[in-house]
Amino acid sequence: TIFSQDIRFSIFGSPTRSGGLLNSLFFFFYIIFTALFIKENSWEKLWTANIVAGLLASLLAIVQYLQIFGNLFLSYEGGGTPSFLGNSTFLAVYMLFLGFWNFVLFFQEKNIKKKIFYAGLSVFFFLTMVITGSRASYLGALIGFFFFFFFYPKKFKILKIFAASLLVVVILIVALFNLFPQLAEKNIFLKTIAPRLSIKTVAKDLIGTRFTAWKITLEAIKDKPILGWGPENFYIGFEKHYDPNLPNMQRLWWDRPHNVFLEIWVNSGILALILYVAFWLALFWKLQIYKRKQGEDRNTYLAHGLQTMFIGYLIVMFFNFNSFATLLISSLFIGYAFYLLYE
Repeated sequence: TIFSQDIRFSIFGSPTRSGGLLNSLFFFFYIIFTALFIKENSWEKLWTANIVAGLLASLLAIVQYLQIFGNLFLSYEGGGTPSFLGNSTFLAVYMLFLGFWNFVLFFQEKNIKKKIFYAGLSVFFFLTMVITGSRASYLGALIGFFFFFFFYPKKFKILKIFAASLLVVVILIVALFNLFPQLAEKNIFLKTIAPRLSIKTVAKDLIGTRFTAWKITLEAIKDKPILGWGPENFYIGFEKHYDPNLPNMQRLWWDRPHNVFLEIWVNSGILALILYVAFWLALFWKLQIYKRKQGEDRNTYLAHGLQTMFIGYLIVMFFNFNSFATLLISSLFIGYAFYLLYE
């Protein structure tokens, strides 16, 4: 921030993005305080509050998706339902966390009624994620599920078989929709999902927009590789190297490179990127050690669930950027991971 091109903007960011040094510090202290001062009973209350918030967001998303009360609520925002979060991808990330968390609670819960309750919540949240149309979230969920089953703490061969089968089924579904697109024409739900599974559309999106923007980002990185342009200053480097002759750039202007790793590098430099990657590797490894020491304990499966969520989250962030909602939910679970390790 000290070496930023626009220090004031690096500190305060914009209300639209909720970024900047000040917000980063708030999230940092939020993580530390939750880890140190929130105890087991209070965590249960927080999960309940999260579920209620998630249900409200999901219900509004469904209302928007089905265009109920069209005179009161906006139906779509750029092709996907944003709910209360301003963007469909942010909603998808929030649902990804809640979907996985309730799925983990379903797995480790022994009470049948609670098991059914958590299973229903997990399905509901993942369905909400599906109707957002966020392809990166689909990929994050798929890889997350694969990790959850394939590396499940108990050595169940059937779970590894299920993980491999899940991967095969997804590949077959994607192939089916791409070879026979007419299958989705008569169903409103499938009609929404089919384009998001189109290999042609994904390739066009990546090659046509993201790869082009990433190319400009790499040029901006070359100018200031060590300390970067400053937090929230990506737009300065982007404008300097903006080339309208590049494919699909005539109407494209971004204030984020839509890749959290490139964003940290271009804004804060290579040292910050190394620290960011090292943080996630260290947290993942400590949770792995924690699982081994705990044995077949309830917290073992919660730690495994945290790893699953973080993997899914980082997959999504490889193609997107953070917002207040995604930082809030991810910081809460990072705080809980610290709490488990600290205890």
